[in-house]
Amino acid sequence: MKAKLQPLSIVAAAGAGVLLLVCLFWNELWKSPQWVWQSFKSFQEGLSYEASSYRLLNIYFVLNSLASMLVLVGLLLLLFGSLFKVRALRIISAIIGLFSLIMFPLIFILVFLKFGDGFEWTFKNQFLNHYFPTNYLAPIWLLIFGILGLKKRSPENIDSPFSPTYAATFTGETTMQNPTWTIFLPGQEPRSVDYITLQSWAQAKLISGDLMVRDDASGATYFLKQIPGVFSDKDYMTALLLSIFLGGIGIDRFYLGYTGLGIAKLLTLGGCGVWSLIDLILIAMRNIPDSNNRPLA
Repeated sequence: MKAKLQPLSIVAAAGAGVLLLVCLFWNELWKSPQWVWQSFKSFQEGLSYEASSYRLLNIYFVLNSLASMLVLVGLLLLLFGSLFKVRALRIISAIIGLFSLIMFPLIFILVFLKFGDGFEWTFKNQFLNHYFPTNYLAPIWLLIFGILGLKKRSPENIDSPFSPTYAATFTGETTMQNPTWTIFLPGQEPRSVDYITLQSWAQAKLISGDLMVRDDASGATYFLKQIPGVFSDKDYMTALLLSIFLGGIGIDRFYLGYTGLGIAKLLTLGGCGVWSLIDLILIAMRNIPDSNNRPLA
């Protein structure tokens, strides 16, 4: 049984979602790629001028636009990291928050020192007030909840419908018992199998998580996917939807526990789309297990 979300994770995700909407529409950060390009073009044009201050100003605007885009990515990572309990996403969001809290004030302080009072009005009214959610509120939220969300839950807070004896068996510890279940395969007589057999059948795609099994010890009947360790605790439909809508930034790989591949996919924007398409097909065909090599139910 999946553990419930902690209140801290719910608050972190809700706040990240609200700040994401505020930054996108109030600050119009959905235009940030356009700002980066315009600032970069202005910087290129400024190379033909002798005034170094003009070029310096455009460098600052390029850095500001890039930092704004990073904040949006950080909010997305915190949102999904909190909802799906992926520690790697929370760590990255905290790093982005720290970087932004250093970058934004540094950009404006340097510009202010360079241009003096002539830049003061623009700094106070256009950036400090209008972009306060992006430049300060969102990075602070990323830093605080990215760090607080890393706290591990204690084992006693995790609900499980199975007895401690079974739990020890599923985690690989040596016990004297070898639990068995009666499995009901379509078109076949019910048969009793042990845990190792169920695992091997699941990895070979001979059985699905929706099959019914009966615990030979207690007589309880439930779905096969409810037995810990046979199938992944990651949901197939969730992984598929993440791959469809957010596969280009690696959220599907993060969700399945592949942190390194998720970061690589994020940095390459899904291998320019090719990697994203391949992963989408593989997940749809259930050919990608989770990071513990357990198939998706």
